[in-house]
Amino acid sequence: MSYFAYNCWQDEKAAIKEQERINREFTERKANNKAIIEGWSEYYCLEIAPNLSAGTLVNDFVYRIIMTILIAYEGVNMNKIMSVLMFCLVLFGCSQGSNILGTWVEPINGQEPNMQGFTLKEDGKAVSFNMATLQYHNWIRQGDKLILQGKSIGNGVEFTFTETYLIKKLTSNTLVLEQNNNELTFKLQK
Repeated sequence: MSYFAYNCWQDEKAAIKEQERINREFTERKANNKAIIEGWSEYYCLEIAPNLSAGTLVNDFVYRIIMTILIAYEGVNMNKIMSVLMFCLVLFGCSQGSNILGTWVEPINGQEPNMQGFTLKEDGKAVSFNMATLQYHNWIRQGDKLILQGKSIGNGVEFTFTETYLIKKLTSNTLVLEQNNNELTFKLQK
């Protein structure tokens, strides 16, 4: 299964179907002795992607840009095309935002300079930071959304929860989330 295809279509069945379509088109173009640059570019694009790190988000927008570039360079040496492709993957893959992993903190309202927040780990686990009654367990990023799951144990009542935030801004040291028109600004703890 291609990592790239899975991220483009967010659906394993759709990704497999697209990979099969590309393979059929590639084989057909080759058999008919037609120009196969488009089939090649899609094929190589899907094959290169597993080399990306798991934290790299490659989406349909990036895919379409890369395909446009590759189709525009039809007839050019494949090594040059692959160089352009790798450059685009690095450039656009990295531009999807800074790494969201780490411990993100904000001042506790009325208790400054004390901080609270959460740690997002590479394995999808989340851990609360300085919050005794709110325990984060898992996280997932879906495009510009951050979804946190956990358990509240405050006031003698326990319940599980899922919070969905819009990622308004993500830099190497700042994370701005929005939920219900409420904006939260976190700093990466070093």
